[in-house]
Parts: sequence; C-alpha cells; structure tokens
Amino acid sequence: MARKYLLHYAVAHPEFRFPDLQSVSELFDFKITLPEEEDARDPHKPFLIIELEEEIHARRIAQRCILVKSVVSSSTFDQKSEYL
Repeated sequence: MARKYLLHYAVAHPEFRFPDLQSVSELFDFKITLPEEEDARDPHKPFLIIELEEEIHARRIAQRCILVKSVVSSSTFDQKSEYL
C-alpha cells in the first residue's frame, strides 16, 4: 500500500524539481505517484505531496535529491492550504 510523503523544497531552481525526482526514482527503480490536481504539482510552491510504496524510497529521495530540504511521512493530509 502506498504511503503519502510531504516533500519540502528549497526555493531555488523550481524547474529542476521534477527531473531531479524522476532521476532518483529511475536510478533506484521505484515509482513516484504525483497528485492528480495540477495546482498541487505547481513547481513554484515549496511543498509537494507524493505517494511511495516503501519508506526506503523516501530515504533515497532525501539522500539524493539536491533540492529537497526534508521528507515527512504522515497518514493525514489536507489539500487546502488554509488548513495547513
């Protein structure tokens, strides 16, 4: 079962966020599920919620993605920013 993770990004180079994630997932051969809503995938926002199958994948992202400041696991998320 996939688990949701919150990625906190550095403010710099938003155009490299998705290529950075994709390269790490290809290197370690795992799938990243991005949100369906286009607004939730906005590269200019500092947060992104993704789904991963295993915790080790979140660790790999935290270790290898240069633009990710932190990775937080949680069982509850709300897409509306006024509730965050």
